[in-house]
Amino acid sequence: FNSNIKLPKKFSLIHSQSKQSFTQNKEWKQEGMQDIIDYFDKINWIQIGKSEEPKLKNCKYFFDLPLRELAFIISKCEFIVCYEGFFNHLASCFDKKTFLIHTGFLPIESFKYSNNLIIHNNRKIKCYPCYDLVCEQHQENVKQNLDSEFVLTKIKNNLIQ
Repeated sequence: FNSNIKLPKKFSLIHSQSKQSFTQNKEWKQEGMQDIIDYFDKINWIQIGKSEEPKLKNCKYFFDLPLRELAFIISKCEFIVCYEGFFNHLASCFDKKTFLIHTGFLPIESFKYSNNLIIHNNRKIKCYPCYDLVCEQHQENVKQNLDSEFVLTKIKNNLIQ
């Protein structure tokens, strides 16, 4: 993989969208993910995920990767920013620092690993843990209680550069 995949010496990964076919209640906001890239503009960002997901600006794209290539890239990254789901679980196999944006769909105990820094403000979300696959109240609560400044501060305070 080293010869086939040209990676920067140092880079971090970001996944901008949660799996939509299950529920949209794991989602934060696209603008917030872009705010992370814009704020930490000295980082070599690589966006992972699927090619039909919205592209973030100012990063490289590695979409639709086979599982082994994806695992290789995650094993080489400095850290990853993602939602609860597959990328979190895979990063945990390599003990990679994971800034996990948690929107309160599930309780934290469902997916917490020692390498996770879970970014949330769930005690202010009225329906936490939501469990509801379709909950308009949940999405509105997340937008009100988890703003970009809160997320950026959590990452900045826990990032060793």
